[in-house]
Amino acid sequence: MAEKIKPLLKNWDEVDNKLRSIAENTAKRDEVQAEMNQKLLIVQNKYNDTLDMLNRDITSDSSEVNAFCKAHEAEFSGTKEKLLNYGKITFRLNPPKLEIKKGSTLEKVIQKIKDRFKKSASTYIKTTEDINKAALKSLDDKALKAIDLVKSQTGSFSFETFKKEASENKSAA
Repeated sequence: MAEKIKPLLKNWDEVDNKLRSIAENTAKRDEVQAEMNQKLLIVQNKYNDTLDMLNRDITSDSSEVNAFCKAHEAEFSGTKEKLLNYGKITFRLNPPKLEIKKGSTLEKVIQKIKDRFKKSASTYIKTTEDINKAALKSLDDKALKAIDLVKSQTGSFSFETFKKEASENKSAA
């Protein structure tokens, strides 16, 4: 059973005052955040063109380096890297990956594995088991207890503050 929490607030008027406080602080936070975002946008815009140009140059240069390395891949057969004056080039053979041939489907591949490997097909086909929670939720508590399950349900509260009313009330005070 959930532990009872003793509230600090004593009545609905105190709750309403807390909602007012939350609304006022939210409005102020939004105002400060908007001002900060505006200043950040000014700084960001100042540097965008230069950053875009540098990024384009880096991308272009990287493509040229990759193309050259691919054309000279054979030179990496005895070594995995080339140390140059301004950096090093590293070659790594990626692990093999399997792809389904064009025109085939996963279902066809699974069936062909079953046909080809018969008894050892389970070595090449993964199966996973999981409980069907949606179906199990329909069982009564006794049936669930018998299979080591317990049904639980929690509730939660949410609230919405009225920033406009809070700011009008603040300015009237």
